Amino acid sequence: NAFSFAARITDHEGKGAAHFIMHQGGSDWLGYRLEIRSGPRPVVVLTRRGSSGYKDITKVEAPGFTVGKQHELRWARLSDGQMFVILNGEPLITSRDTVFRGDWSGFAFFNAGGEIALGNGCINAVTGVANISASMDVQRPVPFDLLILDEINQRRSVFFGLQKLSRDFHQVRF
Repeated sequence: NAFSFAARITDHEGKGAAHFIMHQGGSDWLGYRLEIRSGPRPVVVLTRRGSSGYKDITKVEAPGFTVGKQHELRWARLSDGQMFVILNGEPLITSRDTVFRGDWSGFAFFNAGGEIALGNGCINAVTGVANISASMDVQRPVPFDLLILDEINQRRSVFFGLQKLSRDFHQVRF
């Protein structure tokens, strides 16, 4: 159940956080969350959401995550549970977690109290249906932007400020 995610991200405000979630479906979205918290001392947090709640796997400072600059973000999980987070070509996180063994069913991105834009995003994952590959470009940094790609339920939705846009939003390709 490997996956990879790559994108260009830009912090436009220097506050808040961006959340990237790879989940196995259901109402609880069990899986992993990569959170990038901006501010004077930016941090990156890799969290697991299991049946007993959230547990931080790794939390590291990210001094290279600066306001107004485009950054290259890469997050990958190998089939043996080894995970990597790389920012601007520099490894930030290397960790192993083998709790999740099932297939992935969706990905989500949202801002919480900040304006972090996502551009040229690409996801590759193994799902219960097939290997999937998705690309996205969410350049409008509005707080609480939410992008959801859900393969099993065949939903591809983009939400901006909790207002649903067209199902065929041209910047989301699956």
